Amino acid sequence: MTTVSTFDTRGQAASHDCGFPAKLQASLDDPHPNVPHDQVMAQMRVLIESKRNKRDAG
Repeated sequence: MTTVSTFDTRGQAASHDCGFPAKLQASLDDPHPNVPHDQVMAQMRVLIESKRNKRDAG
């Protein structure tokens, strides 16, 4: 079985693992309203299309 990781080293993975709980808690504690998934996806589709159009025009 092969392990797949986005990190090049175990040190990078460990660093991420140590910081992740704090980032998660900060996100949970953030008083700003949540953005609905559908809204985020719509914004990303517009951004991606814009980038594609710029790439294709250039």
